[in-house]
Amino acid sequence: MFAPLIRDGRMEKFYWEPTDDDVTAILFQMYKDDGMVYEDMQRLRMRFPGQPLDFFGAIRASTYDGQIREWIKRDVGIEIDPNKESLTEMSKRLVQGIDLPQFEPVRMTLDMLFAEGERLIAEQELVASTHLASEYLKSTGSGGPGLGISLG
Repeated sequence: MFAPLIRDGRMEKFYWEPTDDDVTAILFQMYKDDGMVYEDMQRLRMRFPGQPLDFFGAIRASTYDGQIREWIKRDVGIEIDPNKESLTEMSKRLVQGIDLPQFEPVRMTLDMLFAEGERLIAEQELVASTHLASEYLKSTGSGGPGLGISLG
């Protein structure tokens, strides 16, 4: 947020720290259409304590990544390589809504979610260990926390 907007007197601030039950209920709402039950969501939350809600959303989204990669390879006819011109063709198809695929819902299992969560944890650790976030902040010239916000 823009620092002057959050100084005292400018806006009411609402701090919410969800309980474990709150997080489990939110996860259940997120995954119930995928056939997951409330107890599965308790186990998922306990497997990754302290992770924010967007972590669990990333787990769910990543379960569809394989289908999307396969569609790109099979129907669009390209390997994912950002340096190839064929990405322009795929971008046109997506923007214009031409011949878009219908994806089947992924049949999720708790083990699948655990494995994907572990992969994301490893990715988080790699980012932290290589200091990629601080390097990004240096390159943007902000030097401060967040999205280019300098609070000093």
